[in-house]
Order: sequence, then C-alpha cells, then structure tokens
Amino acid sequence: MVFDGGIDEFIEGLNEPSCAIFCYDFNTKSTKRISKKGLYAMDLWIDNQDRIYFSGFENINEPGKIYQTSLTDTTLIELIEGTRPSVGG
Repeated sequence: MVFDGGIDEFIEGLNEPSCAIFCYDFNTKSTKRISKKGLYAMDLWIDNQDRIYFSGFENINEPGKIYQTSLTDTTLIELIEGTRPSVGG
C-alpha cells in the first residue's frame, strides 16, 4: 500500500508539518519512506504499471516539481518543474 502522511519535519516558512510518501508492506508489516527527507510531498498518484508520481517542494520560495519513482527502484526522477504543479488521476 502506498500512502502519504504527515511527519514531524518542517519546511522553513511553512506553518504546518511536512508530508511524505510511504509504502507499507503487509507481509513484513514494515513501512518504508519513498520521498526524500526535506521534501514536502503531496498529490500522490500511481499508474497501472506501478509507477508512483507525486508533487513536492523543498523550499516555499522555489517552484514545485512533479516526481516519479517506483516500488522496485525508489530513485526519484524530476519530471516537471512549475509554479504549483499537481498530479491527478
């Protein structure tokens, strides 16, 4: 199961805690963070090939980005940079 959730990290200038993308493995009952530390991640979307997309930012004064990753290779690929990009299914 892939989900986003609030975390106890803060982005300077933002008045709320950050969010991160996680994966929960029902077999091992373990949770793994997919988004990198220091990145506010949101707007999670998964395609039919199990690729994971989400938007996020590291600094409120810089443009947000849309990222792609997967459960098998959690390398983050920056796809789009924009003012306030978001992902929707």
